[in-house]
Amino acid sequence: MLSSLQRTIMRYIFFLVCVCCFFFSEIGVAQPISSKIKKSNWVDSVFYSLSAEEKIAQLLMVAAYSNRDAAHKEELRELVQDCKVGGLIVFQGGPVR
Repeated sequence: MLSSLQRTIMRYIFFLVCVCCFFFSEIGVAQPISSKIKKSNWVDSVFYSLSAEEKIAQLLMVAAYSNRDAAHKEELRELVQDCKVGGLIVFQGGPVR
């Protein structure tokens, strides 16, 4: 059994945890609701303007090797421009290349 002092301490700790959870959950709500709606509307408008193929291509990440020849770079350019892949993952070589 807990003593009276221990129960009181436990209540204070519980209260502090609840206050902290409420405070930290409200941090992300600092933006006005209208701003969030505008961003959401823009994202939705772009998403719904994509064809089915473009939506699938946005799920793909293509490996890009910075130490390969010009033919590889041309293939990557075509994938980005024509297929509209979602992103590139750069492997091998430094950031300058």
